[in-house]
Amino acid sequence: MTRPVSPTAPRGAEETLQSSSAPRHASAAFAAAIAAVAADQLTKSQAFAYVARNGDLELNSFLAITAGTNSGIAFGLATALHPLLLVGMAGAISVWILILIRRSQGLLRQAALGIILGGALGNIIDRARLSAVRDFIDLHWESWHWPTFNLADAFIVTGLLLIVFLPDPTRSEPCDERSGDATVAKTGT
Repeated sequence: MTRPVSPTAPRGAEETLQSSSAPRHASAAFAAAIAAVAADQLTKSQAFAYVARNGDLELNSFLAITAGTNSGIAFGLATALHPLLLVGMAGAISVWILILIRRSQGLLRQAALGIILGGALGNIIDRARLSAVRDFIDLHWESWHWPTFNLADAFIVTGLLLIVFLPDPTRSEPCDERSGDATVAKTGT
C-alpha cells in the first residue's frame, strides 16, 4: 500500500506518480540495452578485423585479444543444438527480461536489466547472422585460460551482479505482519 503524496492530494495520486516514473526508468533500461548492443557489436567487429590483419594481440601478461566463435551456449556447452533453437531460447529469455523491466522499480535495477537485455541481444544478433557468437577477450594466467568471451557476456554478468547486490526498492519498507501492508515510520510530528 502506498501513501498519498500530500494530505490534500486526491485519492489515487500516488499511483499516477508511480506509473509516470516507470516509463522514465524503462527509458533508462532501453538506453542501457541499446548502448550495450552497440558496444558489443562494434568491439566484436573491430577485434575480429584487427586479428584478421595482424594476428592475436597480447595486451599484457593476462589479457589478449583473439578471434573465436562459440556455436553453443556459455563455456561452449550445447554445441549440438541447432542455432535457431538457441536464438529462440535467447529470444524467450529476452522477452522475460522485458517483462522484468516493466515490473521493476528503481532506476539502477532497470538499468541493470537493460544491460542484461543488451548483452543477450548482442549475442542473438551474432547467432542469427553467423550461427555462432563471436568471442575475443582472452583472460589467462600462464597456460591457464578462462573461456574466451565478449562484451555481451560481460554485460550479462555485470547486470546479474548488480541485481544480486543492489537493494530491491520494492522491499525497502518493513511490512505489517498482520496485513502484509508496507508501514510508514511515525516521526511523532
